Amino acid sequence: MTWRGRETALELKSIGEFKAYMQGLDYRNWRPSGIVQHNTSSPTLYQWWHSVPPEERMANLISYYRDDMGWSAGPHVFVDGKSYWVLTDLNVSGVHSPSWNATMLGIEMVGDYETESDETGMGAQVMDMTIALFGECCSFFGWQVNNTNIKQHKEDPKSDHDDCPGRNVVKAEFLDDVTNYMGDGGDDHTPQPTEVDGEVYGVAEGDHLNVRASASSSAPVIGEAENGDLVKVVGDVYNGSTRWLRIRFGSDEGTGVAIYGWASAAYIRRSDAPAPEDTWHEDITATVFGMEGDEQDSAYPDIDWIDEDTVGVSLPYKWRDGPRPSAVVVQGPSGTIEASICDVGPWNTSDSYVLDTRQRPMAEKQYRYGQEAQNGQVPSNDAGIDLTVPVAEAVGISIDAGKGKVRWRFK
Repeated sequence: MTWRGRETALELKSIGEFKAYMQGLDYRNWRPSGIVQHNTSSPTLYQWWHSVPPEERMANLISYYRDDMGWSAGPHVFVDGKSYWVLTDLNVSGVHSPSWNATMLGIEMVGDYETESDETGMGAQVMDMTIALFGECCSFFGWQVNNTNIKQHKEDPKSDHDDCPGRNVVKAEFLDDVTNYMGDGGDDHTPQPTEVDGEVYGVAEGDHLNVRASASSSAPVIGEAENGDLVKVVGDVYNGSTRWLRIRFGSDEGTGVAIYGWASAAYIRRSDAPAPEDTWHEDITATVFGMEGDEQDSAYPDIDWIDEDTVGVSLPYKWRDGPRPSAVVVQGPSGTIEASICDVGPWNTSDSYVLDTRQRPMAEKQYRYGQEAQNGQVPSNDAGIDLTVPVAEAVGISIDAGKGKVRWRFK
């Protein structure tokens, strides 16, 4: 059976790192509908921290699930009180609970909570980290904290694990703790933005923007908007690589009716966002393309050919609903130049960082966490812009090294 889990477990050392990892995944092939709570039982917490190092333990678990058991994957995340260990990526169905393998995430709390406490010592740290993980997952995927979306392994009618995650883990208390975490935000939880004005823009002529019931392109359409329509932005969330804004139409004052829905951030201009021509994307890794031996066609039909004489850049975003900007300004270690946008890339084709200086290139997370980019490859660098040879030479990026740091903005 083909192994779908990770070849090497990914260690995330904080809830912030976990959120960045979770938000950077592409959920088009598989998206979970809930989450199941487990405990390892064996190893106990004592065994986990008084035998082999955690990274060796995770390698052994991968070998056990893949080679000894012949499974296609394993649980998604192990929480040990110090780190989150990803064994199966969150956008891949795991193997952890027969009734819910195909639909839900499986989270393993390291320890035996029949005998070990989840309220003191390392057990309390495991519990705190697990509460944060569940809270961030519920917030990101839009799940309510209830018995439908959150299961315990012992609730699976097809499983013989009668006690998992252990009698010391009281579900009602756990759900309350997750709810409180989401309300309080936790130490690393990002609060929802304050209400700001927004305007619909960038929609193709004759088309409209769909307003959906939830932050997903498959969610029901509950309304439509056109270029120039004014809205209130009251929240935001990522679904994979797409940033969605929660927007409000109308007013709930007097006899008015306020309608809330979700729309792609690419088509909402917020009043608190600086105009692109007045801002720089700072500290961006740039790579070089189009040199001799790397000549290539362009993703844009009006560009015939890219070679070592082309003065242009490639950005990981394609303007499909209107003309692309005329040019960008690139500033490097020893120079500044204006250049046209001549191709799409590197690595991604719809990275909204290009439109919002508050965001970072998706390739940075994909490179750090070994995730596939939108072109199906795992990035070998964290580049957010590609420069042709004349542009690289003008700003002081070494052609031999093939990359360097720049800042850029739209002209």
